[in-house]
Amino acid sequence: MRAAIEWDEDYILSISTGEHDWVEFKDARKLDLNLPAVKMDDVRNELSKQISAFANTGGGTIVYGVGDATSGDRRVVDPNGGVSLSIKGGTKEWLEDIIPQLVDLPLTRFNVYLVTSDGSSSGIMPGKGLILIEIPESENAPHQANDYRYYARVGGKSRPIQHRLVLDIMGRAKHPKMEVTCKVIPKGRYDGAENRQVPILRFYCLNQGRVFANYVNGFIHVPATLASVRGEEDASEETINDIKYVRKYFDNTIQELVGQVERQYGGQFPGSYNEPTFISRFNPVLPSKHCTTSVKLCVPLDKLADHADEKIFWEVYADSAPIERGSIKVAELIEQLAT
Repeated sequence: MRAAIEWDEDYILSISTGEHDWVEFKDARKLDLNLPAVKMDDVRNELSKQISAFANTGGGTIVYGVGDATSGDRRVVDPNGGVSLSIKGGTKEWLEDIIPQLVDLPLTRFNVYLVTSDGSSSGIMPGKGLILIEIPESENAPHQANDYRYYARVGGKSRPIQHRLVLDIMGRAKHPKMEVTCKVIPKGRYDGAENRQVPILRFYCLNQGRVFANYVNGFIHVPATLASVRGEEDASEETINDIKYVRKYFDNTIQELVGQVERQYGGQFPGSYNEPTFISRFNPVLPSKHCTTSVKLCVPLDKLADHADEKIFWEVYADSAPIERGSIKVAELIEQLAT
């Protein structure tokens, strides 16, 4: 899935029909005050509900100006040719002014993007466009809509939620929220046995929450066709669903020479300054900071395409937060290398 800032008309209309938790499609009459019979109160109420739902649960994008599919599974620009770009003197500026105050607590993070005609085959009329409102999951949730209800994305729709779920959302801020991303580093590690630099998979475990993580640890699972335990610390082999994986453990500890720690803290540790003695200590992961680990690849870059359908997955534990799990296909890593 592309970032909302990269969406164009063709991409928007190619999103499969049906309901999705991460995107909501609305026709122009839900926003365009320049159309007959469209009322300000109705526009504000509908937008308030959608903002509350996305901000409370997972984030997503609202797209205005898209109608129902007329044939097959492809969406279309609505019959009005999109939303007027001159609502209240300027649609984007008007939305940026009103959106923060449509929920309580006020929304502090969102983006408004305009998608205009991209050629003669476009369904978007001059002076109109598709309006994208991107709403990330909010750090200040829960947010109440202006009908005094709290909403969440459930089954691809924005629905009112009960008191228990509101309390669960309030508790999110008590835990760190760790998110793992992965990319290939073409020349990432020197291999003494092969006397050359070899590609690695570098994993970044980022704290996306508002609370720092004291203790972070987790496991990376890489197919054994891509990596081996040779030369890897804290790695072992295991079989899952008849597939062999290299299982790499990681945490947020750092190692320091005893002498350095003694000078820093004024403490006395066993060992001698003449011996390369190390100690380990946990290094808290602050909000927006990360810890990293890597796994050496045992296949050359030009052979990665042979493994495009294979999947790398992970699980992360941080303090008392729920377990975070994720995965990525090798095909996605190949796409990253091409950009």
